[in-house]
Amino acid sequence: MFRKTLVLAMAFLLLAASIFAGGAEVLEINGVGYFYADSQWNQIEAGSIIPSGARIFNSSYSVLRLDVAGDIVEVAPLTDFQLMSARDEGEASVLYVRSGGLRAQVVSARSGEEGIRFQIQSPVATASVRGTVFTFNGSELVVEEGDVQLENILGQKHSVREDQKSRAYGNENIASVERYFRRNTSVD
Repeated sequence: MFRKTLVLAMAFLLLAASIFAGGAEVLEINGVGYFYADSQWNQIEAGSIIPSGARIFNSSYSVLRLDVAGDIVEVAPLTDFQLMSARDEGEASVLYVRSGGLRAQVVSARSGEEGIRFQIQSPVATASVRGTVFTFNGSELVVEEGDVQLENILGQKHSVREDQKSRAYGNENIASVERYFRRNTSVD
């Protein structure tokens, strides 16, 4: 009897781990949000798992916090994005923003771990990190902690450090706010 119970418990834990490995856990939802998976829209509920590949929409005045493979993502109201993948061994978590904005708190890379851990992509730019806190709305990047690489659709890369902002405009060069202020600010 004990063995049967132990086997069932282990099977349940493996099933739960495999479901979570491919998605995001909803930590908090205040308001209304939806995700599109399996050809239907589903209302987001706290504690539920949103599968990889799902499209997520957060309505106005709604607060949504997700755990994406150990990294915390805060979703701004009226944000439309897709959870392309949740980090797996050797792979990065990838989110694709259509509109709105996301704030990510990415856990620092463990010793010996290399490569990009987390990406937020948009039609005009990609923000990639190993461990930091940043906000990205698809074109404008604000880094609160750490260092984030911003790459525009032309493949031009720019490192944005703590307390800096940067922006990518469609097919134009990446324009650093710091560089802009140097050129356009004068002291009389």
